[in-house]
Amino acid sequence: MKRIPAWLSYLLLRLVFLIVPFVVCVLLGIPIWLSIIYAVVIAFSLSTLLLYKLKQQVVVAMQNARKPKKVSTDSDEAIEDAL
Repeated sequence: MKRIPAWLSYLLLRLVFLIVPFVVCVLLGIPIWLSIIYAVVIAFSLSTLLLYKLKQQVVVAMQNARKPKKVSTDSDEAIEDAL
């Protein structure tokens, strides 16, 4: 079974942290513009408190993806460069 990538679970959890408080605020009768502000503040707070380890995993995965690939020493290019 494949694991869900860290970036995808981080993104989905952030969206849930934003959408759920927004819907709750709207259902409570709070004006839309104020519901958006409340939802953003709540989402930011929850993400900061609860998703720290997941965010670090995403950062490490992004850093590993940006590392240049090592050229094997047996390739033709490496032999030509050595000459």
